[in-house]
Amino acid sequence: MKISRCILSIFVFCVALPLTLPAQTFNSLYNFAGTDGQSPQGPLVQGFDGNLYGTTLSGGANGVGSIFKISPSGQLTTIYSFCSRPHCVDGDLPYAGLVLATNGNFYGTTYQGGQSVVTKTCPTYGCGTVFEVSPTGAFKSLYSFCAASDCSDGLDPTIGLIQGIDGNFYGATTRGGPNSGGTLLHAPGVQSLRWPGWRDLPRAESQRRSVRNWRRGSKQRRHHL
Repeated sequence: MKISRCILSIFVFCVALPLTLPAQTFNSLYNFAGTDGQSPQGPLVQGFDGNLYGTTLSGGANGVGSIFKISPSGQLTTIYSFCSRPHCVDGDLPYAGLVLATNGNFYGTTYQGGQSVVTKTCPTYGCGTVFEVSPTGAFKSLYSFCAASDCSDGLDPTIGLIQGIDGNFYGATTRGGPNSGGTLLHAPGVQSLRWPGWRDLPRAESQRRSVRNWRRGSKQRRHHL
């Protein structure tokens, strides 16, 4: 898949209140240049540490996407570059952003890459993955789409995940499934939509503890604004 080169930036836009006042401030926090990432598509998410985390569709060390964190002051760190493993089994081209889970790690999807079954529908570059990454960059590929020869589990996800109140993740793929029109993933009451081999999230007590820590950190951040 060919990605045209472009340089995008992360910015912050502040509007002074009340709204009747014309004063507005626009600050560019960071300009991507390629090796540090390129063409971010998804939204940013704030981690428990107060930094912002996101993905780029291309760029990075291998040119097919990266995961980064950026401080509110604009200091950017690339914490993972996709296709860092042979044959891009860790995924590549992350269209969507990240979701922050209650365990403090981030989860997301890639459009290509992974250890998919090679078929006409899913060629050798793979048909997408689900991954987990820690704030320090510890990366784990959790699932490769098109795990079956008929790609009944879906392929080519372009949107991100959400975490439900039950602690599970939900998402969608653009193609695959019994009717080849895409799939919904882990939807309650719909047959055979949970990803095979999907790992459980942290236990309830661990989740409650993480949520308490997140709320405490949010209060501290609001206090300093």
